[in-house]
Amino acid sequence: MPRAPLSCLGLAVLAGLAIGCNTSHHLGKVPRESPITQAQPPAAQPRPLPPGTAEGVPEHLLQEYVDREPATEAEMRTWQLPYQAKRIAVALMILAARDDMTGLRNLFTLDARWGLPDRREYDARPIIGDDGGREFFDIFREVATRFSRKEAFFCPPILPPIAQLYVRNGAEPMWCAYLSRDGLDILAFKFVYEGGSAKIGYIGMLPARPTEGLRPRRGPAPPPMTPQIKRGTSPPAPFLQIDQNDGTTTTPLTITPRDTPPGTLPPGALQLAPSAPGTPPPAAPTAPIGTPPAAPAPAKAP
Repeated sequence: MPRAPLSCLGLAVLAGLAIGCNTSHHLGKVPRESPITQAQPPAAQPRPLPPGTAEGVPEHLLQEYVDREPATEAEMRTWQLPYQAKRIAVALMILAARDDMTGLRNLFTLDARWGLPDRREYDARPIIGDDGGREFFDIFREVATRFSRKEAFFCPPILPPIAQLYVRNGAEPMWCAYLSRDGLDILAFKFVYEGGSAKIGYIGMLPARPTEGLRPRRGPAPPPMTPQIKRGTSPPAPFLQIDQNDGTTTTPLTITPRDTPPGTLPPGALQLAPSAPGTPPPAAPTAPIGTPPAAPAPAKAP
């Protein structure tokens, strides 16, 4: 008899566990809940081209490059100076026309700057500053719209041709520029080598278009636009000999010609080519005219 209440109590307890426990139980590892994916902000849309001003009306320089594809890093590694200076400038124009700053760092040196269009680089500031180059990029876009669509890219000739070695070896920079037709506006580029690749080291431009020619500023003379070849005052000597006195200085080695009568060979001379068959051997050297005959050899005693 007492087992009935216990049985009923056990059934009630089991029923309470089955009914009252709503916690889900799993065997093994508890699966992680998938993280809530946050919506990414949409990529910034490129801004439209600025309107042209000054000589950029009706069409300006950026309109020439808005439909071209940006240069790849593989192509940038193949650029050489002075042959592809304009290609480097055009690569920057393409990024400015497309309002694309992603490839900006690949075109410039680590310490690239921009300032006045002066080879002394006055008022220069970093191109890739704390803003990532936004200030420079916006001003560059505005300046480019002041030039006509087919504006010429001017690079002074590097003469003599041997001077190109200084540019190709990275010893000297190379300057080029877009020049307005009225001669007042200029967009200058300085190309240099860094890490074996040709890059832009300086951009010279004015944020506002000048209304008159730039007044020269005081200071040292600007560096030349092209490498200068220094020529010596004395002719170069192809051969040098060491001075026997101190053993350090060198003096030109001169060759003194011999006074050999015409038609004769100097003593010890060798023929450079064998004689043709049937050609008689060269005659022995003859004494010059006016030379007294040699005395006969004394006869031997009997």
